Amino acid sequence: MGQAELGVSCCAICGGDRPRLLSLIKTLHVNIDRYIRLQMVKMNYLEKSQHEHQQILEACRQEDSKTAVRLLKRHIETAGEQLVAYLQNGR
Repeated sequence: MGQAELGVSCCAICGGDRPRLLSLIKTLHVNIDRYIRLQMVKMNYLEKSQHEHQQILEACRQEDSKTAVRLLKRHIETAGEQLVAYLQNGR
């Protein structure tokens, strides 16, 4: 499941009609798509990312927003740190 799909799924599960939020998620996805592809292809991040997405979605399904936010924050921070390290090391 991609980042945009995760956002859409979370919105659908967690609460309804939020067109502005969905639009923001889609815009963010367009802007970071090349970096997501780099992580998935060059950094072998796909399996870990999918596992983390499933955990986030499960927290949403359980209506556990505190856990969902914690997991999402950790997911974004870890992915960002790994990507920066990869890019700084000259790939």
